[in-house]
Amino acid sequence: MFYADNLFSCALTEQIARNIFEAVSGNIVMVFVDRFGSYWPSDSEKFHSLNMSKPELDSICARIDDGDGPLTVSMNGFTVFADQLITEKTMYGYVIAAITDEVEDVEDKSSLLHTILAFANVIAGLVEKNNAMYELQLKHQHLICKVPVTN
Repeated sequence: MFYADNLFSCALTEQIARNIFEAVSGNIVMVFVDRFGSYWPSDSEKFHSLNMSKPELDSICARIDDGDGPLTVSMNGFTVFADQLITEKTMYGYVIAAITDEVEDVEDKSSLLHTILAFANVIAGLVEKNNAMYELQLKHQHLICKVPVTN
């Protein structure tokens, strides 16, 4: 397992977070936490309404590392689901999805948020594969340019 902790993987991590956030709307707040504890919310205003502190985020991530993931907690009027953001090759960090408790059907809420977490991992895998293909394309072009032309 590769851990996202170099410059290239940090850029890839940011690209994954951006793609995930573009897919989220409505009453859902997404938070991406990287392996170093830095975090990015999909909507700063909605995230602020969660009243989630940095120690609470760290605690959620630690519980997932301890094997409690996917994790479901109730916090400040929100139901929060969290899990690792991981592909076949790389552990990027954690993804947290929160929905207001105003949505009454707990089963629907749970199903929706678990689906979102699954999609987050799918998006991460697709972005990772896309970047790997682009890197191979660049290497291939570089090799073609180095081949001397003979007459």
